[in-house]
This record gives sequence, C-alpha cells and structure tokens, in this order.
Amino acid sequence: MRNQIDLLATVTVLGVLEQAYFTLQVIYARRKYKISPPATTGHPEFERIFRAQVNCSEYFPIFISLLWVAGIFFHQGVAAACGLLYLYMRFKYFQGYTTAAQERLVPSWGCGHPKPTRGGWVQDVSPGAGLLPVGGTGGRLASPPSPPLLAPPAFPQ
Repeated sequence: MRNQIDLLATVTVLGVLEQAYFTLQVIYARRKYKISPPATTGHPEFERIFRAQVNCSEYFPIFISLLWVAGIFFHQGVAAACGLLYLYMRFKYFQGYTTAAQERLVPSWGCGHPKPTRGGWVQDVSPGAGLLPVGGTGGRLASPPSPPLLAPPAFPQ
C-alpha cells in the first residue's frame, strides 16, 4: 500500500512545508513592521505578504483533496507531477504578490505588451504581433482602432 501513495505523501509534505514558509514570512513581516496580532493592516508591504499567505492558505485544502483523489483514483505519478507544478506556481505567485506594486506593474517592453507614450498606447514590434505597421512610428506598431460609437436607435413614440 505504501508504494501506491508515497509520491502523494511526499507532495503533501512539501505543500505543508511551503505553507509553513509562507506563515514564517508573515511572522517576519510582523516583527519587521511592528504589527502585533490580530491586526492585519499596517505597512503596505506587510499587507501584501499577509494577503498572499491568506490567498495561498485558502486554496490549500482544495489542493490536498484533489491531489489525493486524483492520485488514488487515477494515477499517482501524474497527480504528483501536477501537484509539484501547483506548488511551484503557488511559490511564484507568493513572490510576485509580495513584490511592491510599482515593481510588479512594470511592463516587459520586448514582449509585445503595450507601453504608454505621449500620443497614446503603442505596441513594440515582436514576432507574430499580428498588427500592421504604421508609417513614421520608428518600427513600432499602432494599437488597433476602436470601433466607432453609434448613437442608440430612436424609438417611435
């Protein structure tokens, strides 16, 4: 029986350790910003760390339930691999959420994401962008035009 659930148990223990890490980050932030429990507000960085930990904790029971049901009734290896992927993505989520908002919202200019300019939004040229070039933009592409606004139909009275 043990060899049928050892991967699931390993992923479960890793998940519990990850939750403990998130909780420790909240404890460290409480100490750093001098926020005593049960307060959940204070310094913006503490609030982000606290919220990220709570968000991860809210989904942990669902994750564990699905991990074990999928592992027992379908395939242990596939369930464990998906569980490891989920834990990795949760860790990346926690790191991203706790980053300052200004650092989080910096667009990646080279990936075809729109960027602000004085004349409006312009999109960088990237492979497969799918937009037609506009003359005189220095190799940049203009955003697609918005549809014209139409007046509502007049109803007879």
